[in-house]
Amino acid sequence: EDKYQIVQFMEQYKTAYCLKNIDYIEQVFSENALIIVGTILKQDKPIENMYKNLGDKIEYVKYSKQEYVERLKMVFGNNEFVNIHFEDNKVQKSNKNDKVYGIQISQYYYSENYADSGYLFLMFDLTDSAKPQIYVRTWQPEKDEAGKMFELSDFKY
Repeated sequence: EDKYQIVQFMEQYKTAYCLKNIDYIEQVFSENALIIVGTILKQDKPIENMYKNLGDKIEYVKYSKQEYVERLKMVFGNNEFVNIHFEDNKVQKSNKNDKVYGIQISQYYYSENYADSGYLFLMFDLTDSAKPQIYVRTWQPEKDEAGKMFELSDFKY
């Protein structure tokens, strides 16, 4: 039953972005959710050795739920489409609460104006399966040097 609820939840989450369903996204995030968004900043091609090619830089921003929703409204308004594709997930069950889960999932995000791939971590509560709540949402472009991604044990709950 729990596996079915998790699959259902992740499909609804992904579909909300594709359909630009801001109401669902606003409903599913907890009021005090920790939301960390990462963006890959690409450097323009160097001009005649004017500066060194420093490669991609990552910008991380922590948002409140309200800030994140407002940002998504702008993203949805400025793009004809927003697509998210998930692969290779690992689900963790909380030791403290039977219905709190963490999922590490490989995410491919692409829209009219931006695309990236990386690892999404969501900590969510399925106590009320009709109204799941996301407590933590993080993104990282790659696993760390030890092959680690964010997981439940990285957060107090």
